[in-house]
Amino acid sequence: MIREPRNITRRIASAVLPIAGILIAFVAWQWLATGPLQRSGLPRVPATFDALGGILGQSAFWSSVGGTLLQALVGFALSVAIALPIGLYVGTSLLAYHATKLVIEILKPIPAIVILPLAVLQLGTTGALSIFLVMFSLIPLLIITVAAGARDTDPVRLDAARSYGLGSIARTWRIVVPSALPFVATGLRVSAAFALIIAVLAGLYGGAPGMGHDLDVYRQAGVLETSFAYVVVLGVLGLALNILLTAGERKVLFWHESVRKNVGRNDGAAGDTSRFSAERRRLWAVQDSAGRFVHRVTAVPVVRVVGRALRPRRIPVSEPAWRWTLRGVLILVPVALLAVWWVESASSENPFFPPLSDTVSRFGAIWLNPAAFDNAFPSLRNLVVGFALGSAAGVLAGAVIGQVRWLFTMLNPPISFFRAIPSIAYLPILIAVIGFTAPMRITAITLASFFPVLIAAIDGVRSIDETVVDVTRSYRIPRLITLFSVRLPAATPRIFAGAEIGLVAALIVMVASELIGTSQGIGAQVLLAQQTFQFSDMWAGIVLLAAIGILSNLVFRFVRGRILAWYDGARAASKAQ
Repeated sequence: MIREPRNITRRIASAVLPIAGILIAFVAWQWLATGPLQRSGLPRVPATFDALGGILGQSAFWSSVGGTLLQALVGFALSVAIALPIGLYVGTSLLAYHATKLVIEILKPIPAIVILPLAVLQLGTTGALSIFLVMFSLIPLLIITVAAGARDTDPVRLDAARSYGLGSIARTWRIVVPSALPFVATGLRVSAAFALIIAVLAGLYGGAPGMGHDLDVYRQAGVLETSFAYVVVLGVLGLALNILLTAGERKVLFWHESVRKNVGRNDGAAGDTSRFSAERRRLWAVQDSAGRFVHRVTAVPVVRVVGRALRPRRIPVSEPAWRWTLRGVLILVPVALLAVWWVESASSENPFFPPLSDTVSRFGAIWLNPAAFDNAFPSLRNLVVGFALGSAAGVLAGAVIGQVRWLFTMLNPPISFFRAIPSIAYLPILIAVIGFTAPMRITAITLASFFPVLIAAIDGVRSIDETVVDVTRSYRIPRLITLFSVRLPAATPRIFAGAEIGLVAALIVMVASELIGTSQGIGAQVLLAQQTFQFSDMWAGIVLLAAIGILSNLVFRFVRGRILAWYDGARAASKAQ
C-alpha cells in the first residue's frame, strides 16, 4: 500500500521531467538569442518555429528528411552487420586482434570529410555517397567497441564454460555476447547519432541529397531561421532515434543492473520478480533457437571447414615465442598491405589515385621540413586542448547526471537532441561570436568530443552493481567519495570506449574547422591541394592524419594503461587463476 503512491509519483516524474528538460533548453536558447548572442545571428525561438511551420507543409522537406534518414539507417545497418561479427572475432582471438589492430587504428582517425572529394568523384552527389561515408566512419569504431566488450569478458566464466565442454561458438554466444552487450549498446547509441551527423555532412560538403544539402542552401542564402529549423528537426530525429535504441536496449539488456534498477522498480517486488523471470525465459528460448540454428549452419561441410580455419586458437608454442609471434603479426600485416599498395599503384595513371611512391615523396617535401610546423602545430594544439576540455567536461557532467536519477530523466532528451546536431552546424554561430580564431576551433572540437564521452560516462556510472552502492550507503560513506572511489572507477572502461569515438569526432571537426577562414592548419592544406588538383599532396595530408591518429592512439593507450592498471591487473590475475 505504501509503494503504490511512490510508484505513481515516479511515473509522473518520468513523464514530466523530460518535457521540463526540453523546455529549459529552449528557454536557454531564447535567452542567448536575445541577450549575449544577440548580434551573432542566432535566430530567436519563435522565428525559428515560424520557419519550421512553413517548411513542414512542403513535400520537398519531407523528401529530404526521408532521404537523410534512409541514408543514415542503411549505412548504420550495414556497418553493424559488418562490424559485429568482425569485432567479436577480433575480441576473442589474440591473433586476429594483433593482425587487425594497427590497420584499424590507421583507418579510424581519417575523417570522412577528407576523402569526400574522392568519394564524390567515384559515387557522385547521390545517396550512395552518404551511405559510403557513414560506413567508412562507423565500421572501424564499431569493431573497436565490440572488440573491447568481447575482451572485457570475465576469464573465469570462459574457463568454466570450457570445463563444461562448450565449444568456441557456444562460448561466444552464451558468455562473450552477453558480456559485450553493455559496451555494444553504448557504442550503437553513439554510432547511430554519429551516422545521422555523417549523413548530414555528406549533404553539407558533398552535395548529397537530403537535409544537409538543404541546410547549406538556406545558410548560404542567409535564411538563418529556416537553417535553424532544419537544425531543430535534426535534434528531434536524434531524440527519436535515441528513444528507439533505448527501448531496444531495455528489451535486450533487461537483466543488466543499469536497466533493472530503472525499469523494474516501478512495479512491486513480486511483480518485478515474475516479469524478470518471464523475460529471462524468453531470452533463454531465443538463445536456444539461435544456438540450434547456428549448430545446423555449422554442420554444413563448407562452413565447418571455414569455421575450423577461423576458430580462435593459440599457436602451440612457448609463452615467449607466442608473445613475439603476436608482435610480429602486429607489424607484418600493415607492412604487407603497404607493400601490396606500393606494387599495385606503381603503374597507376589515375590522377585521383597516384602511385604510393609519389605520395611518400610529397609527404617528405611538405610535412618533413621546418615550415610544416606552422601548419601542423595549430591543428595539433587545437585537437589536444579541445579533446581534453571536452573529455573532462563529459566525464564530470556524466558522473553527476548518471548518479542523480531525476537529473538523468530530465536531461536525457536534451542530450539526445543536441547530440544529433552536427558540430559543424555550430560553426557559423561560433564564427559570429568568436571569429576566425583558434578559440573558435577549440570550442568546436570541445563540443564534438563532449557528447560521446558524456553518454559513455552516464552509461558507465548507471551500470554499476547496485549492491556495491548499497554497501557504501550502509557504511555511510559520503556521496562525493562514493562517486570518485566507486562509481567513476567502475565506469572508467566504458568512458574510455566513448572517448575513442570522441577522438574521431574531434579529428573530423579539427579538419572541418580549418576549411574556412584560415590558410594554416592540416585541413587548410588538404583543401588547397584538392582545389588545385594536387592529389599527391592531398594523399600526403591523409597519410599525416593517419600518422596523427596512430600517435594519438599510442598516447591514448598509454594514458588508459596508467589509469586502468588496477583493472587490467585484476583481469590478468583472474585469467591466471
